[in-house]
Amino acid sequence: RALKPADRLPTSDRRRFNSTDGRRLPKETIPVYGHRHAVRVVMGPQDDAFTEGGIKTFLSSSYSVSPQSDRTGYRLQGPHIHHKGGADIVSDGIPPGAVQVTGDGTPIVLMADRGTTGGYTKIATGISVDLSHLAQAAPGDTIFFRAVTLEEAHQALKKQEESLQNLSSTPREPLARRGGFRRR
Repeated sequence: RALKPADRLPTSDRRRFNSTDGRRLPKETIPVYGHRHAVRVVMGPQDDAFTEGGIKTFLSSSYSVSPQSDRTGYRLQGPHIHHKGGADIVSDGIPPGAVQVTGDGTPIVLMADRGTTGGYTKIATGISVDLSHLAQAAPGDTIFFRAVTLEEAHQALKKQEESLQNLSSTPREPLARRGGFRRR
């Protein structure tokens, strides 16, 4: 039935969530966001569609985030990336962080709200560990890319997962250091 005034909805037992009371993240785990963003990429899947010079341009240049960027993709301003032929391909899947290059050589990093398929060549894909940091970039921020191997990408992910696991053992902070706040 539809909810009526004075209805009560059951919720989880609040005590389940108290295991985090009095804990703070270690300072070294709190990200610092600036205006320069290094993004590690695994080259491909269509990096063979670009000239040697185009790949060199992509990996050695810095780009700025265009004001025409959003949660779908970050359109980047900077040197154009040259294709061997055209930019169009038969539509295929697009992972988060894929870097599509349009027909005019403009790179677009595809983000959370991207389509699931697309028909532009993808020169590289940003590694998942770097995407949350990249998502904090604002128009005008600088982006640059660095190629890594698949193994290096896996190692970065493993390191991130271990770091997250270690957070569960973060010691509680004494109440006195928290300003005397007490739960009622």
